[in-house]
Amino acid sequence: SGIDILYKDYKKVERKFREKLKGKWTNEGDFARIGKESHYCDLELSTDVDDGEILGVIDCRNLKDGFELNNVSINGNLKFKSAILTLSDVKHGKHLKYAKVKISFDGKIIKWNLKSGDENYFPKSTIFWNID
Repeated sequence: SGIDILYKDYKKVERKFREKLKGKWTNEGDFARIGKESHYCDLELSTDVDDGEILGVIDCRNLKDGFELNNVSINGNLKFKSAILTLSDVKHGKHLKYAKVKISFDGKIIKWNLKSGDENYFPKSTIFWNID
C-alpha cells in the first residue's frame, strides 16, 4: 500500500542520516565564521543505523580563556535529522552532566544549539562539518 511505501522511504532516508552522522566533525577553520566562534570543538561520533543511538566524545576549547574539556561523553538518539545530546563525564566516581545540546542536519553540516549547560564549556550555537 501507499503507507508502506512511504514508511520504507522514510526509513531509508533516516538510515542515510544515521550513516552520515558517523565520523569526525569540527567547527574550526571556517573562514566565514572567524570572530564568530566562542569555542573550537571536535566531535567523534558513532551512530547505530538501526535504532539511531549516538555515542561519542567531544573536545572543546574556550577561545576567550583557553579552558579545555577533553573526552567528554556524548549520548543521544538521532530522530530523522536531529537529536538531543547529553554531554557528561565521570570524575572521581561521580557522573557529571555538563550540557544538553540539540543538533540537526542542514545539508552537509550539523547545526549545534546549547539547550542547557554552561556556555564557558561549550558554544551556545555553532556549525560543524565532517572531516573524515
